[in-house]
Amino acid sequence: MTQHSLHDLTALERHYSSRARFSKGDEWTERNIVRTSTSELEVLLEMQPCFVYRLSLDAVPQLARRGPAHLAHVRSAIWQLLSCDGPVGERPPLDGDLLQWKGTRERMTRRRWLAAMLATIEEHLGPADTSQSVQAALAAATSATCAVASANSESHTVSTEWYLPDLRPGQFQLPHLWTCGSLVQIGVRNSTRRQYTPDAPLHVVEFSGQSYGDTTVTYLGEELRTGDMEVWGQLLKLVTPLPLGSRVTVSAKELLTALGRGTGGPAYKALRAEIARLQGARLAVRSSFEPMRQQFRAMFPDDPLSQSSARGPIEVSFQLLGPSSTDGRMWSVSVPREVRVAFGPRLSSWFSEREYGLLTRRREGDTVRRLYLLYRSHVRPWPFTVQELRRFLGSTMGRDTDLKAALDTAHDRLTSAGLIKGWRYGSSDRRRNCPDRVYAVDF
Repeated sequence: MTQHSLHDLTALERHYSSRARFSKGDEWTERNIVRTSTSELEVLLEMQPCFVYRLSLDAVPQLARRGPAHLAHVRSAIWQLLSCDGPVGERPPLDGDLLQWKGTRERMTRRRWLAAMLATIEEHLGPADTSQSVQAALAAATSATCAVASANSESHTVSTEWYLPDLRPGQFQLPHLWTCGSLVQIGVRNSTRRQYTPDAPLHVVEFSGQSYGDTTVTYLGEELRTGDMEVWGQLLKLVTPLPLGSRVTVSAKELLTALGRGTGGPAYKALRAEIARLQGARLAVRSSFEPMRQQFRAMFPDDPLSQSSARGPIEVSFQLLGPSSTDGRMWSVSVPREVRVAFGPRLSSWFSEREYGLLTRRREGDTVRRLYLLYRSHVRPWPFTVQELRRFLGSTMGRDTDLKAALDTAHDRLTSAGLIKGWRYGSSDRRRNCPDRVYAVDF
């Protein structure tokens, strides 16, 4: 350890300093990474390779028992980190303080620890080709670090650019704040939308997958529905390769085609209204959920709140869309930088455009599409009661009997589309203490 005190280190560095022991969160993450499926692990580490720092050398043999593919995905993530392949500011520095890592007796930098991890993995997998040996990795990483340092020294002001998590072809992504809570609402088709004002805002306090009260969203603007969320998801996909805040230009016809809609006059009119609604939508997200706090600390290192040792909630306010312009056929729009706090592991999910497109081509209703997004936001869908689904889907239907009938139909439609294997409504072994009947779904 250098002469700097622990208080001068970042929160991530404090995890691995002073003691050779993980936090409870690290232990939990390591167990889940070891247990997760190959495909889920690949997606997780592609989006956030820093999760490798949550593993220990002891995890390598456990991953090896799961199969070589598990170790291969971890090795790819290590290569990503060693090659400095990521936006500046999103990942901790490879060089710096000597940190104590679980399963080792010596302090080492992140670079040296990654090399040790890589060497251990290669003992189980066999070495990669010569260009990918541990020595080559260290040399490539050192070269990349020097290049970054040189580039930074040429500029007195280095602006940190933030990007949305990468997407694979055929995917789009949405945050759980949208898919697992009542921010986006369902109800009677063509009913009048509510207007949420400072005197009468929409407060969303429950999100599936989070404890009650971890996160509160206060929404101002016109009521959002599934069509608005679909337009936003397509715009997010377009801006994913660009720094957040950048303008992207797209034709209305391209958007409508991607959404699986017609290209007649009413469709253009609806699209214009949806983009205007998204631009007028303003959120204040107040959260003590640790993954969101970590995003906040990384994005706003100069904010006194981000480095505070207090465990109180943080709050970020933003619009869903930034400034836009249009000539009626072409749109130029941007997504504000602050939106990034809602994306990341345990904060957002990816969805198959092919599967979701099947629902739009079949012209399924809002309940079917929202239910699909809620279920696909979970690795294994939790059995929900009718009242829970009312809260998590944002249902404005007045009577429970009406909602129950809509949910039964929605589950049948998902089954007929082949997106779920089946469902039943009744008691569940997973919720033995729940007095109400629940929807159990099989994927």
